Amino acid sequence: MESRHKPLPLGMGSLTGLHASYPTSQLTTILYASNQVVTGLMLLMIWLYAARGHRLIDESMDRSHIISIALRALLVPMIFILSFGVILFRNEYAIYIWLVVIVLEVADLVYRRVRRGSHKEARAEADV
Repeated sequence: MESRHKPLPLGMGSLTGLHASYPTSQLTTILYASNQVVTGLMLLMIWLYAARGHRLIDESMDRSHIISIALRALLVPMIFILSFGVILFRNEYAIYIWLVVIVLEVADLVYRRVRRGSHKEARAEADV
């Protein structure tokens, strides 16, 4: 008797493998997105624990930098939470919402590099 179900790929996380095996299933997409939300929130919790009272981070790190890192950690869970609405209506479009994470991360990286470069230029001018 032949089984109609696909076996889960070995070596992948269980929810990732489940979503890879059944990409059109609304349930597996919701489970995968939920997993991303929980993982992102756990990362945020770890950061908040480390940053509280400068427990595990450098004392020279200022409050605005700590908050900006926390907000960046919150970005992924928020995007995946927003994708739940898309999943309920058009499951196959959820991945396009998830791609926003990559776009925003690249934009943030470019912004920080440009900002760092402008600070170096300002310091060089001040030294002259």
